[in-house]
This record gives sequence, C-alpha cells and structure tokens, in this order.
Amino acid sequence: MTVHFDQFSKISSNNEKSFRVQRVENEIRDILAEFLQKEFHNPVRGFISISRVLMPADLRSAKIYISVFGVDALEADQVIESLDFDRKSIQKYLGKKLSLRYLPTLKFIQDTSTEKILKIENIIKGFQSSDSIENNVLNSKLNT
Repeated sequence: MTVHFDQFSKISSNNEKSFRVQRVENEIRDILAEFLQKEFHNPVRGFISISRVLMPADLRSAKIYISVFGVDALEADQVIESLDFDRKSIQKYLGKKLSLRYLPTLKFIQDTSTEKILKIENIIKGFQSSDSIENNVLNSKLNT
C-alpha cells in the first residue's frame, strides 16, 4: 500500500499548535491581564493570575485558566463567577484590542494546578526536614 502526500499537505500532531493560534492565545492573555489590572473590580482580596489560554484552530472560543492566590476555594469560586458575570464587558474590551474576524467566546476555568504543586512541594519539604531530623538523631546516637 502506498500513501501519497502532495506538497501542500501537512502532517501535525494534536499537541502541535499553529503559530497563529499561539500568538492569539498570548495576545488574549496579555489583554486580559491588562483588563484585570485596570477594569476588573475583584470581589475578594487575593492575587489573580491568568495561567493559560487555550483555543482551537478556528479561534472561535477560548478557555481562560485563572489561578487565584491568597484566598480559600469559596472566594476563588466568587472570582470565577464574577468574571463569568462580566464576560460581555470583557469580550467588548477584547474586541477593541484584537483584530480578529470573530471574537472568541470566553470560558473562565479555575486553575488549581499551581495550588496542587505548592501542596506537593510543602509535603516534600516536610519529608526532607523530617529526614534531616532523623539523620541528626542517628548521627548523634552513632557519635555517643
């Protein structure tokens, strides 16, 4: 069996994104960061960060992953709800800054991966400190 690809076909994996999609994702992330600093009235005290923006090849939708630091889970949910509530004004703000044929539909998602990483690091540090304490105890017993 012979497979023929013409000179215009491109084989790409699902993990590979076009340069254009990556550029638009980065641009949306930067514009949303600007919006959060200048226009957004945060309902809780805490630090809001845009972890990542993911878009399909047609650029018609965008999943915006938001990390909220310094607050509990309930307050982080309030931030996401507030962003959802302000979605139209955020899209309008994006429309003024972006030059796309179609303005993407935004979906805000709470990103807890950073929080999980910090918990894992604290657990590892706890094991490391307990190991160093055990080593000190063993060394002191061996020296006596």
